[in-house]
This record gives sequence, structure tokens and C-alpha cells, in this order.
Amino acid sequence: MKAKPTIEQLNNAQDEWMKLASDAPKEETNRVIKPYNAVVPKAYLNVTPDKAMAGLMIDGAPMWAERRPLAEALAFVRNFNANMFRERPPIREDIAWCGHEGKWVNL
Repeated sequence: MKAKPTIEQLNNAQDEWMKLASDAPKEETNRVIKPYNAVVPKAYLNVTPDKAMAGLMIDGAPMWAERRPLAEALAFVRNFNANMFRERPPIREDIAWCGHEGKWVNL
């Protein structure tokens, strides 16, 4: 089984992606995007800076219209992981994206 990316790996990939110029040559874009896509989860929680509320993103789209308390979101993720047909890796319960801070954080 492939090792889960660390917070440092996720944030490094995010930093490289954010530094990428919109007019970067294709070779540079591929150099950044390929590792980014390899480590960033396709489904993840996104949290407020205080980690009180969370949303769930799957394939770039929000699962819910509004954020939920983190404990409720984690309970949903655990149930989702336990009952979902395995076409994709389980949603991680130990990390989340914090858009307000622009980085991945530990839960």
C-alpha cells in the first residue's frame, strides 16, 4: 500500500503549485502539477482556522452546502469510509485543508 503523504509533502506541493506562473512553459507546469496530483487527496476535509467547523470536498466539489461541526464531519467520514465501495482511497481523518491559512493542517 502506498504511504500517505505527510503534512510537509502536501504543503510543499501546494507551495510549488502556488508559485507556478500562469504563463509558465508546459515543461514547468508538468514538473509542478504531476507531483501535486500525486500527493493531494481527491477527497478531504476542509476546516476553519480554529478547526471548529469542517466541510467535505470530493473531486473538487463540496459534499455539503454548509460546514458542520468537526466532530460531526469526522463521524460522517468514518461512516463513509466504512461503507463506501473502494474505488478510491479512504478519506483521511488525520489531516484537513485550511483554506483561510492556505495550508494542510493536522487534526
